Amino acid sequence: AAGDLAATEAAASLLSAVLREGDARERKRAIGGDLVKGLARCLKHDRKDAACLRTAANKALGHLAVAAQPSFEDLIAGARPRPKEDPAVLEARRAEAARRAAEDAFLSTPASAHAAALMRHCDTFSKNARLTAAELEGAVRHPVYADVARWLLADRASEFKARDADGSRTLGLDELEDAVDAFQTRIATARKASEDAADAEARAAEAAEIRARRDVQRRESLAQREAEMRELALSKLPPEVWAARAVARDVDASGNRELSLVELDAAISNRSRFSRFLAWLRPHLGALDADGSRSVGVDELATGIGAYLREVYDDDALNAVARRPASRGGE
Repeated sequence: AAGDLAATEAAASLLSAVLREGDARERKRAIGGDLVKGLARCLKHDRKDAACLRTAANKALGHLAVAAQPSFEDLIAGARPRPKEDPAVLEARRAEAARRAAEDAFLSTPASAHAAALMRHCDTFSKNARLTAAELEGAVRHPVYADVARWLLADRASEFKARDADGSRTLGLDELEDAVDAFQTRIATARKASEDAADAEARAAEAAEIRARRDVQRRESLAQREAEMRELALSKLPPEVWAARAVARDVDASGNRELSLVELDAAISNRSRFSRFLAWLRPHLGALDADGSRSVGVDELATGIGAYLREVYDDDALNAVARRPASRGGE
């Protein structure tokens, strides 16, 4: 790869990704590894046509001194306890960063440079500047051109045959350049589609979050309006209604919100705190029973309490409950 511009740029991008995304142990391994050694060899090429190689290698190796120093953000983050991340997640993230960097390097390099490099790597049998499918097999494990080779050879070399414009069963440099250009377009199109799908998913999630927030706000607003209306209705209840509710809770043993003669007698016998009013109510029960049910409901009971309070003013037990209670439990 020392004499191959595309491979050198890919190696430089991979080294930059490791220095940027890796931890201290991985950076140390990268500094002493084959990538750095290979890039260092590129710097020794003194041929004129190796100027691009030296530039790419020098740029990558220049990151080593910077990578050895912690950034300001790292220093600040190191001062705070950081939660431990799943090693598998970290490894997947680093692998994706390295893949993305290699892909960026591949896409940013002209198809002509890739075609020339691929031709040099594979044209080893006849060395006639034309590649057969068998010669292209030599690139299926290449760190940069494996995907291109597999794409051309897939489905019984269908893409290879489609690019063979002259029917020679070989690909010349121009045909190989067209093939690489088509593969770059394929990668760029797939990447854009993936990015567009991710953007659409993010927009959909954001829209769903906005809708959910608005639904919560609408429900809260509706609940607040209902509470205000209920509060207004409760504030308009007269004192005798509050007293009637208190008496009903105390006397209504059946829980049907109706007071029968039997329940009145039982409450009087049990010395209810409202016994004085209940004794007055007993002979008036028939007159207050407007619907003929032989019992009085809360509304009928409130009418009786109103009449009773107009006659008797010193019933402390009844006067004490003739107002809205402090607790809402009985409302």
